[in-house]
Amino acid sequence: MTKRLLLIDGHSMAYRAFFALPAENFTTAQGQHTNAIYGFATMLISLIKEEKPTHIAVAFDVSRKTFRTDIFPEYKANRSKTPDEFRSQMSYLHDLVTAFGIQQYEIEGYEADDIIATITKQAEKEKCEVFICTGDRDSFQLVNSATTILYPKRGVSEMARMTPQAIIDKYGMTAEQYPDFAALRGDPSDNLPSVPGVGEKTAAKWITDFGSLKELLANVDTLGGKVGQSLRDNIDNVIRNRELTQLVHDAPVNFEVDALAWDGPDEVLITPLFEKLEFRTLKERLAPLMKKDAGKLKTPVITDSLFETPFDSALLTPEEASARIATHTGEIAIAFDVEGEKVHRYCVAINNQESFIVHSSAMGDWATSSSIGKIAHDAKSVSRNYPLSNISFDTSLAAYLVNPGTRSLDFADIIERWGDGTAIDDSSEEATLHSQARLLFTLRDSLQKELRERELDNLFKELEMPISELLAVMENRGIAVDRKKLESLAIFFDKESSAQTKVAHEAVGHEFNLASPKQL
Repeated sequence: MTKRLLLIDGHSMAYRAFFALPAENFTTAQGQHTNAIYGFATMLISLIKEEKPTHIAVAFDVSRKTFRTDIFPEYKANRSKTPDEFRSQMSYLHDLVTAFGIQQYEIEGYEADDIIATITKQAEKEKCEVFICTGDRDSFQLVNSATTILYPKRGVSEMARMTPQAIIDKYGMTAEQYPDFAALRGDPSDNLPSVPGVGEKTAAKWITDFGSLKELLANVDTLGGKVGQSLRDNIDNVIRNRELTQLVHDAPVNFEVDALAWDGPDEVLITPLFEKLEFRTLKERLAPLMKKDAGKLKTPVITDSLFETPFDSALLTPEEASARIATHTGEIAIAFDVEGEKVHRYCVAINNQESFIVHSSAMGDWATSSSIGKIAHDAKSVSRNYPLSNISFDTSLAAYLVNPGTRSLDFADIIERWGDGTAIDDSSEEATLHSQARLLFTLRDSLQKELRERELDNLFKELEMPISELLAVMENRGIAVDRKKLESLAIFFDKESSAQTKVAHEAVGHEFNLASPKQL
């Protein structure tokens, strides 16, 4: 069987996870931020399920000081300081990789990409298929028939497969030519200067016309116009850029490809780590990947997707929806499509496999019935304008209770943190609404368990939920005020303000703007 080797740039992908997931949504009860670790873990699980590697390794940077900064001290000097919230997660990130049963490497003076390039070249000699997950485009030079780059398109959840043909399609050149092109283009993220006046199109044209940077520079005197002169004036920078973008294929890393064989996470290490980081839902998603133990019962297989039942494309009228709900026993989940303060349509999920859309804001008696439990997200935003009450579980309120420091209570952020790994289907507006409604059941179960473990379930049921409904009524009715009294107060304060302004001007000896802190 062909070995399938997955190599991951640890710092690159963890950093992307850090900025993809709001830090305030991923904090333990002790205040430890976990968004980078959580995002990295979910990425690992997805990559393993999708790529089915037989061998895995993760490479990390040690520091920003490498042989490249010896050549060019300004290399990456423009990068901002690593956030403390990210730095505090690094030791746990290494623990996570170890608990996953994955070999990890780092070498002083070299970057993670150099380690990956070195392992890749040896793996290719051993006829392995190689998959490299990294956010560094310099790695495109490694692409060939045996090696594919998995380049993140959005956060760490969606990857572009950079194959030889994909490089040609995107850049109009081969992977071997890419570092020559990059040397001309420069790289602001690495603080590598570009050739003034030479953009990506010109750089790509020169490389494809001449075949390589070496040939281009050998014929640099044949280039006319301002761009030709600009290249001649900046040849030293281009040559240095090319040296810095070249990945090392013989970094002093001690490894054997066979030693990178992967047979699953170590439950003995994963369980206490996940408990400490409060990753309760991730443990369930990881179950199918755990090391097989003959002494234990076989772990049930968990499907990758919640939505095994196709979404119903038919639209129901409010009356048809009411009739459908009337035949159902148990809770329902509702997702609303709200534009401004107006409900455009809504989706009702009977369970996590069955849902239907009503293209109207009208709801039947079920919407206010106390006998029908309703799960929703931020129900108050709808119930303050529409007859909707007796909500049994509000996922927005629950998510706030378990993490009061969060600034984002968007459904997408919460499902990322507390869901089971099933992504929102955004293939169409209707599919998004269907998947949100169905996912509410999973989200409710996860948050309900968390509330119980933190002993917050009574606070949620007896205080937060009732107050939310009361606030919706208040917001709907508004607050009565004495208009005449308010108008008389406005006149009084205006006169008082003018009198005190005059006193201030007299004290200083001239007029000035009291509203200006600087002048004051």
